[in-house]
Amino acid sequence: MDAPYFGLPEAIRKRGVLEVLAAGSFEEHASPLARCAFTKALINKLRTQAPRLKPFSAAELHAQLVSEYPRIIQDLTPERAFLTKFPAPLHLQLSGSNNVPSILLAPLRRRCSLPKLESLSSPGPQLSMTFQLDRDPDMERWVDWLRLMPDDVNEIRVEGPFRSSFQ
Repeated sequence: MDAPYFGLPEAIRKRGVLEVLAAGSFEEHASPLARCAFTKALINKLRTQAPRLKPFSAAELHAQLVSEYPRIIQDLTPERAFLTKFPAPLHLQLSGSNNVPSILLAPLRRRCSLPKLESLSSPGPQLSMTFQLDRDPDMERWVDWLRLMPDDVNEIRVEGPFRSSFQ
């Protein structure tokens, strides 16, 4: 079994987000999983998702791993007819905001293979926004806000901050 994660009972995240996906364990029984089973299952799942190029969340990855664990254990211990319990992987998300979604996982795109947005014949609709603030921006809050963008947003360009000379 991989190293399990034991969270802190009073862990509080006030800024940003902390998301953990970890192996689970039993305290009273030996695990029916082989050594590094969680890591191998995680690597296998990431490898099968990578060619799809569609981002998926850490929460979705956790759900997929949990659903596959009984099959993995059954394959490792075929003499057991029925599993009554097994060490499920853990998913933990700590954030100061309830609106922060699970992080998205996707393969990195190679910059050289992507065409420039200006060279595309029809890049799709574009939306320009300007925000006027009465104080310096709190960058961590802006990063949290940008995480909430809809899934169909392909690119975000931050071109500021600017100070306007016009009143």
